[in-house]
Amino acid sequence: MVDIVRRDFSVTADDGVTLSVIEKSSGEADQPKILLVHGSGVGWEYWDVPLNNYSVMDNLAAAGFDVFALECRGYGRSDKPDGRTITSDRLAEDTALVAREISPAGERVGLVGHSSSGIVILMAAAKSSDLWSRMVIIGAPYQRLNPQFEAYAAQMIKAAEEEGEDTVPNGHHLEIEKRLNQPEQDIVKWYKGLVSAVYPRIPAAIFHDVIENPSKDLIPSVVIPTLLVNGSNDYVVDPGDALDLLNDLGAADKGEVILPGSFHLPFLEKKGHQDLISCLNFWFSRT
Repeated sequence: MVDIVRRDFSVTADDGVTLSVIEKSSGEADQPKILLVHGSGVGWEYWDVPLNNYSVMDNLAAAGFDVFALECRGYGRSDKPDGRTITSDRLAEDTALVAREISPAGERVGLVGHSSSGIVILMAAAKSSDLWSRMVIIGAPYQRLNPQFEAYAAQMIKAAEEEGEDTVPNGHHLEIEKRLNQPEQDIVKWYKGLVSAVYPRIPAAIFHDVIENPSKDLIPSVVIPTLLVNGSNDYVVDPGDALDLLNDLGAADKGEVILPGSFHLPFLEKKGHQDLISCLNFWFSRT
């Protein structure tokens, strides 16, 4: 058994916002550092599910990676400025800032983004290409959304406008077991409890960016080796749109993996989490 050490620390952004970061390592890391950035529905914890050996962070740390998870502004223990200011561009700046903090000697960092943070890390890759070694984008849209999710995003935008609030009610975890492949009851119970207790409301601005995707024009300039990972049953990503993203990326080293039977949250799936960990291990072990 490999002992995994956890360290919690914070990084202060240029506008004074404090960002929470969690690190996991075996203490003898011999692989590159990896920074994980969560999507819009929940904070960093789905990278570290504490049940049934599902933890992406623990598995990567055991494989020799030094793994960091950013809790984005507006979520959990990070500061919560006005949710209308929490755009993908702002989050991309935060991501680059954290990368510089965890790798002060200039070592390139691996980067992973899920769902809306796929847009975030694409922007970070285009604007600060010197920071990154390799990149994995999980379940992120490009030029068009799966109609199922487009309707949800539009609903979130409308809710914010009608309420005049900077955050919106978080309902994406409701009936989540119907949108998972091989869901396990204890995993579903843990996730629903987490979202209800810690993330009942989420920043509003990111849903505009999910629909409009301000990173679209930057894609040809992204030269970081990039792997796209999508579930065959993903309800956010349109399959043809994923191929368009793959083709338009400026990187020479790129590819796409389709996880068979998986939906949008493979971290919570019995087989999906294993497939995802295998993809991450493969991609970040390449030289």
